[in-house]
Amino acid sequence: METPFKINYLETSPIGNELNVPEKNIEGRNLRRKSIASDKLLSPVDAATIGKTELKYETATLVFGATDTVKTATITTGSIIFGWYASAYTTPANSWLKLEISGTTLTGTLTVAPGTSNSLTITIILIKV
Repeated sequence: METPFKINYLETSPIGNELNVPEKNIEGRNLRRKSIASDKLLSPVDAATIGKTELKYETATLVFGATDTVKTATITTGSIIFGWYASAYTTPANSWLKLEISGTTLTGTLTVAPGTSNSLTITIILIKV
């Protein structure tokens, strides 16, 4: 006989809004079932499927100095731009940012450089495929 596991769960009282926390013993042989009353077993997780549904991503950082309008970063082949944000700045001039990928190179181009004594750091999030 397998050792029972104690599982706590919340049960609402039929009277008022009280919560009861009873302890139930469930035998280990039942833990693979969809429910204790079900006769259908859940299939065991195959080691090859673990991680297949996880989102894989990377980040790249472009640091634009006072006179810089173009910066590049190395990324994984096939990555797709998901989004970007300004992660650091010192009062840069208003500018548009264009991001392009070619192979393993991510290129960021500003329409206007940040300006004297200013800088702009852009962090880009990319999805790996």
